[in-house]
Amino acid sequence: TTFREGFMTTYCFGGTALIKAYQMRGKEEYLDGAKRFVDFWMFYQNKASDRFGVIGTFYDKYIDNKTGKIKDFYYDETGSNKGGPGYDASDADGPTIAWTAWEYYKLTGERKFLEKYKENFKLILKSMQATVDPNDSLTWCHPNWQVKYLMDVCEVWAFLNSLEKIFGELEEKQLVAD
Repeated sequence: TTFREGFMTTYCFGGTALIKAYQMRGKEEYLDGAKRFVDFWMFYQNKASDRFGVIGTFYDKYIDNKTGKIKDFYYDETGSNKGGPGYDASDADGPTIAWTAWEYYKLTGERKFLEKYKENFKLILKSMQATVDPNDSLTWCHPNWQVKYLMDVCEVWAFLNSLEKIFGELEEKQLVAD
């Protein structure tokens, strides 16, 4: 069997685009695709500290075209991820998944879906908190790339709202306050 190699990153709006497609067309496969987007990335979440010392992040992935296995994508010798696995932005990647999960929940009311990933959501919050600059409450996009992108900062604060609602729904009052 030959597999087609493909690059995968959390930093996309694929999950929420599927939510919107479902809202516009009513096709269940779009809603199911959004759920699978969340399922996939939660499975591959770094539940321990990643190689940069941040917990709760998501390394970019690729499909090995010889074996069909999903593996960490290794970056070349340039950029913030040089010499190993990495991600686009530790501040905004996880929150895009939480946002997709919240939007899915709003449409389905599947509380068990949120409960299933409760610990993952806590780790996403930690990954966001790890890059907050206490001097201005803005986020660095990456532990090795201390730049503050307006787009990422806006996403972090907007998606933090989704986490707040998820924790509220799961009756995690202390996490809502955090």
